[in-house]
Amino acid sequence: MSSSQKFKITYILIALNVIVYIYTSVVGGDFLLTGNSMIYEWGQVGAAVFDGAYYQLLTSMFIHASIYHLAGNMIFLLVFGLRGEEMFSLPEYLTIYFFGGLAGNLCSPVKFERL
Repeated sequence: MSSSQKFKITYILIALNVIVYIYTSVVGGDFLLTGNSMIYEWGQVGAAVFDGAYYQLLTSMFIHASIYHLAGNMIFLLVFGLRGEEMFSLPEYLTIYFFGGLAGNLCSPVKFERL
C-alpha cells in the first residue's frame, strides 16, 4: 500500500473496534466492562452458534470484554497492522485479518450449555 494513502485500513479497523466498544458500553451501562447481555448477543457463545447464530463468528471479532482488553488489542493492531499494510495488498490484509479472527473463534473453547 502507498504510504500516502489518506485513510489506512488499520486506522479504520481501530476506529470500528472503538465505536463498537463505545456502543456496547452505552447499551450495557458500564464503560470499564462489557455487559453480559452484549457478550451473549454479539460475542461468540458456542451454544448460540450451534443453534444458528453464525453471525457471532464475525461480530465477536469486534467485541471486547473490557476497556483494557480493547486497549491491548488496539495497540497490537496498530503496531502489527501498520506493518502488515506495508507487506500485503488491501485484499490480502483484510483476508488475513478476517480469516485470522475466524480461525481464532473456531479454535476457542466452546461452552455447550444454553445461556
